[in-house]
Amino acid sequence: MAIIYEKLLNKYTEKELKEKLSVSLVGRLKRGEFAKLETVASRIDISPIDYTYSDFLEDYGEKYKKYKEKKTLFNLLKAGKVMRQLSVENGFLDTTIVNALLRGFTENADSFSVLLPYIGEIEDLKKDLKEFEYTLFKDHIEIYGEKNKLEKFKSDYNINYMVLYHPKKKKDHLAFDGRTFKVIEYIEKNPQK
Repeated sequence: MAIIYEKLLNKYTEKELKEKLSVSLVGRLKRGEFAKLETVASRIDISPIDYTYSDFLEDYGEKYKKYKEKKTLFNLLKAGKVMRQLSVENGFLDTTIVNALLRGFTENADSFSVLLPYIGEIEDLKKDLKEFEYTLFKDHIEIYGEKNKLEKFKSDYNINYMVLYHPKKKKDHLAFDGRTFKVIEYIEKNPQK
């Protein structure tokens, strides 16, 4: 039995699930067979069941093992989004978002702005940024803090800039642009998300 099905049963009865999802979909979930997460999430709100990324990897890890952007994929599917449909709705080839999630993407990718609300590291960044003082500029960000914590942040988010001492502020800092900067900029503009 899939974890998602067990968690759904904690919130809904089997009868309610069959009404909301369909008898065949509930049957597949119950037997532990593949059932598209985006189909489940488009028919029933799964946010109250606390279905986590680790649950997703347990249920769907084998199916999506080739994807580089698994957390972003999880957030998209959990929101009930169909990748091909999302591509077409945004004027891309139907495979654009699938390919971005398979291969990984940068802030320069055509699909980046569409995927931004679902990017996997948003929650991690929100938590990690609490340890630092930072200033957001138009084209980059500067983060101030202890050198070892800045080095860890740099490593965790694959930032290719050096941690340097800022003589005016008398603190170590990390200044960078790129994908992580764009995600932080998105977080600042959308604090409720």
